[in-house]
Amino acid sequence: MKALAGRKVLLTGGLGSLGRAQAVTLARAGARVLVLDRPDIGDAEQTVAGLAGQARGDIAFVGCDLNRLADAEAAVAALAANEGGIDILINNAALIINRPFEQFSLAEYEDQIRVNSSAAFALARACAPG
Repeated sequence: MKALAGRKVLLTGGLGSLGRAQAVTLARAGARVLVLDRPDIGDAEQTVAGLAGQARGDIAFVGCDLNRLADAEAAVAALAANEGGIDILINNAALIINRPFEQFSLAEYEDQIRVNSSAAFALARACAPG
């Protein structure tokens, strides 16, 4: 994975179990991993520090709520500018409602679409060069 050395990776949903494994693997390969997840997750900074220690690599936390698309897009655009660009975006975040769809409210469905689909588009646009 030499191709990842020195690359900046933005990983959404990075504090879930799959995201944590991805963050460690990417950091071990030499990437700078920017773990983006909800800012209200308790001990996020401590968790990311533990992942960085486990990987012996560069992992940082970025608190961002993907349900607020305009804020998320602006935050990621600023992050990309501060980092000198984002080389790789991994849209790993997902909002999963574990019950039959007929029990969803319209607001819950819209939240799910916003996080699972619209945020991926908005962040790709924010990370695009130029």
